[in-house]
Formats: sequence, C-alpha cells, structure tokens
Amino acid sequence: MNFHGGQFHRKDVIDFSVNIPELEYPDGFEEIVKNALLQIRKYPDIEGKSSKNAIASYNDVEVDQIVLGNGATELIYLMSRAVEIKNATIIQPTFTEYNRALVQNNVEVNHFYLKPENEFKLHKDDLVRYLNKTNSDLLVLCNPNNPTGTFIEMDTIEDIVRTVQNKDMILMIDESFMDFVSDYRLDRHQERLNALMKNWPVLIIRSMTKNFMIPGIRTGYAIGSKTIVAAMNKLKEPWSLNVLALECIPFLLKQSEYLDGLRTWCNEELSFMLSNLNAIGQITVFESSANFILFRLDIGSPHKFMSSIIDGGAYIRTCDDFEGLDHRYFRIALRNREDNTKLIKLIMEAIQ
Repeated sequence: MNFHGGQFHRKDVIDFSVNIPELEYPDGFEEIVKNALLQIRKYPDIEGKSSKNAIASYNDVEVDQIVLGNGATELIYLMSRAVEIKNATIIQPTFTEYNRALVQNNVEVNHFYLKPENEFKLHKDDLVRYLNKTNSDLLVLCNPNNPTGTFIEMDTIEDIVRTVQNKDMILMIDESFMDFVSDYRLDRHQERLNALMKNWPVLIIRSMTKNFMIPGIRTGYAIGSKTIVAAMNKLKEPWSLNVLALECIPFLLKQSEYLDGLRTWCNEELSFMLSNLNAIGQITVFESSANFILFRLDIGSPHKFMSSIIDGGAYIRTCDDFEGLDHRYFRIALRNREDNTKLIKLIMEAIQ
C-alpha cells in the first residue's frame, strides 16, 4: 500500500499533510446525513440512479457517460483493469496510485518527468515527442497536479491530443482538486471537455471528498467516452457506494454558493502562504493552483527540519515517495489563518 497524507495521528499536532479543508459544511448537509442514516437497514440503489441523474445534469452529459466510485481511487483502479492498455505515460511527480493501479494490471508504465528548475511546468511539445516515442496508448494527467499544484490549461490539453500521433490514445484526467482553482468556471470548462469527449477517448475523474470535506464517506465519479465508461461499469463491483454517499451526491452538487466560498478561501490562504513562504529564504517554493503547496528545503537536514516541525506541534507531508522528488521536498495543505500562521513560524524556526 502506498503512503498518503493524513496518517499521522497525535492530538497535540496539527495535521497539514491531508488536503481536506476545515470549513463549515453547506447549510442542510447535517439533515441529509441524518435522513440517510435512517435508511441503513435498506440496500442502497445498486445503480445509483438518482446520483447519476444529478451528475449528468451538473456536467451536461448523458447518464451512460457516468461511473460512480467509492472515491477517485476506486475509479483509477477500475479503469486500469477495465480498459485494455499496453503502455501508459504518467507525468511525474504525481499521485502514486496511478502507477500502482496500472502496474497491478500488467501495464508497461513510462514516466515523463517534470523538472523543478522549470517549476514543474509542462512543456507540451516535449511531452508529445515522448508520447510519440513510446507510442503510449494512455496518458494520465492530474489537474491541478498533486503534489506540485501546477495547472494545465485546456488549450494545452487540446493541443496534445491534436498533435500526438496515436489517435487512439486514451486521456485520463484526474480533476480531484479542480474546484479549488480560483478562476475555475464549470460551464466553460465542461463545455470544452464535452467537445473533446465526442472526438477522443477521454475519462475525467472527479473526487467529492476534498472539495466537500467528506473523505470518510468516500464518493466520487468519472465521466467520459461511452466505450470507456461501459467497460468500467461492466467490471464494477455492485454496491460500492453506500446509502450515505448516494444521498449526499445530489445535495452537494447543488451547492454552488459553497463552492464559490471554497475558491475564495483557497485563493486568500494560498496567497497568504505563498507570500510568507517566499519571504523565508533557504527554501524553494513552487507556485500552486490548489489547496496545497510544495516546497524544497535547500539548506540543512530534512530529518532535523521535520523533527523540529513536529516538536512545534505540526505535521507536514514528506514527499520522498513521489517519483522525481526526494527527502528535501515537503507538501503542506492549507488550513485556517491561525494554523497557517503557526506553521509559517515553525518553518522559520526550523531552518534557523
């Protein structure tokens, strides 16, 4: 099993390793949860029809373009075993479960590494040359990317599929952190994705656990080309979403005001943290479009640095398990202003 954030449990330590905000839930959410608990004696809808209908309306797609999942991770593994893939390209560093899922299903995985000296930004011409060289039949993108926070514009994605030689190459985009992007507009973004899906084998994975702060419920969905979705639904295990998750989906997708507030909060805290971190010195801070920030310790012992942070009452994500990163890299999630201010102080003290 791969290492992930949120695994450090100590009451006196603030956990900055897990990318889940700590905001107020949307009004009415607790009532939805209470009503769902009254239904736990019943089997949940095996197909999740009401949830699929809500997702279809929200994304302006058809119901047969939707796969429900017990979080994004289940969908990553399901896609890896449902669709015939010989060799795939993963842009690194990124979420570790893509590689694990593909390797478990005997897929040859190629790693296209982004460079810290280029701020982990993607140069599409270099990627297209690599895809042509490897003749990859799957490209995996995480957008915004975890752990770097880098964002890929739709213009770039469209250019990649337009210029790559293998016109049957599947494009899987994990958009688990898209709702945190400050200028994200679902209508414009989804319109371009839907147009892309009509002419290209595409699968978009969306997690609802990060933006709506429900990792304990585990829910997400994928939308995509009908052939890919049909293959996934054919192999999908029954009842992977419980009644609580199915009841939450239609309600949460209506919370546009909450999502606007989420983006405003993320933009404010991201600006605050980037400004303060960049002023410290002795660390290299990478720009982010998500609710987390990657930085590199340039001077001193990473082990002593981490120990000092923990002793001061905080925990941050070590990143040496990510392809292309080492023990000098750390990822911090955004929290409230008081916690964020405390972490800035601890980082300054740890590098002195």
